[in-house]
Amino acid sequence: MTFTETAFWILGPGILGVLIGSIFGHYLTKSRDLETRKSLLKKEADLRRRQFQKQILRIRYTLERTNPEPAERIFSKYAEMMPDFLSEAVLVYDDYPHREGLIRLVERAGHWRLNEAATEGMSKTKDVRDVLRDSFVELYDFTQKKEK
Repeated sequence: MTFTETAFWILGPGILGVLIGSIFGHYLTKSRDLETRKSLLKKEADLRRRQFQKQILRIRYTLERTNPEPAERIFSKYAEMMPDFLSEAVLVYDDYPHREGLIRLVERAGHWRLNEAATEGMSKTKDVRDVLRDSFVELYDFTQKKEK
């Protein structure tokens, strides 16, 4: 036997064993990697939902603590907060199971016009502040629903 043949018979089975072991190890761990990835994505979605809920509450309490008169002042504060709110909302649409309902409530809460809010306030005998705040209360309650 030559040196090459000897090396082949000594190293060949070892290399083949390492190759088969690697394939087998990959087969055993690929489902674990998939579960880990799903778990991380679920945690990230939960963090986005919590951040969005925090922002809803911040807007709600800011509106509650603002003097309701004059309506233009409360509406200007509302208008300042809406770009951040709407951009955050787009990021969480897919994190909620009832996406269409969430979009409908976000559109309602985030796209008020002063005259629309005043008209609705008159019909319900509320201030503009209360109309705006109530839309965020409804949205927050919706985000608290558990998936069924």
